[in-house]
Amino acid sequence: MKISKIFAAIAATAVAASTLAVSAFADPVLTTKVETSGAPEGNMWELEFTEEVAEWAGDVDKVVATITTEAYANGAMGGNTVAKDGWAQTEKFEISDSEAGTNEWVWEEVGGLKAGLVEDEKTGEMVESGYFKVEIWWQNAIYDENDNQSPSVLTIDSVEFFDADGNSLAVYGGAEIGDSEVPGGSEEPGESEPIDEPTDEPTDEPTDEPTDVDPGAESGGNLPTGAMLTVIPAALAAGALATAGIVLKKK
Repeated sequence: MKISKIFAAIAATAVAASTLAVSAFADPVLTTKVETSGAPEGNMWELEFTEEVAEWAGDVDKVVATITTEAYANGAMGGNTVAKDGWAQTEKFEISDSEAGTNEWVWEEVGGLKAGLVEDEKTGEMVESGYFKVEIWWQNAIYDENDNQSPSVLTIDSVEFFDADGNSLAVYGGAEIGDSEVPGGSEEPGESEPIDEPTDEPTDEPTDEPTDVDPGAESGGNLPTGAMLTVIPAALAAGALATAGIVLKKK
């Protein structure tokens, strides 16, 4: 086999492997940006309870949200759980200015996420019982030495769900489970035709071708407890929680 063909085959294999590595990562599930410190708009990621999700939701015992931020931020996770027979939530998670970068928020001993239709106690209508969210309560802008603020960006890179044995049930964003297909083709790396060893026959020689950051304000607050309902219908929970980052927080 000619040297030029060997080089071409090696290069093609390297490109395929590189493309595979890149394709194994998805876009963040949520991106927020603030011009000044405060509660960002569009500050939550909610799990869509499809029939497929309902199959594993009851087995969820741990959730890991990977967050990347340029400055101080805080928030929480919450959802309707089997263990509580209704609403449950984490304590407030915080990322300090000195910890800015990529961090993990971990909710353990979830006790299963509810899923499926239930009767609303107030309306008598059948509503989806499943509800889960990751919410950013507060996000600092970037401060200079004169306390001037400039925009900061935060991303929820991925949200992964695990069962009690530590097995991954599903991941949204980040490294996709089972994502091994090479874009633009069906071959996996290593499935290309084997390269023949060079022989002693004449071959063509290759030719030359031409920030210290002000910590800013911290904020407290809690997600609604849902005490009035055994199970918070998804629609009601979403509406109630949408205001948590504004009403319950202070600068």
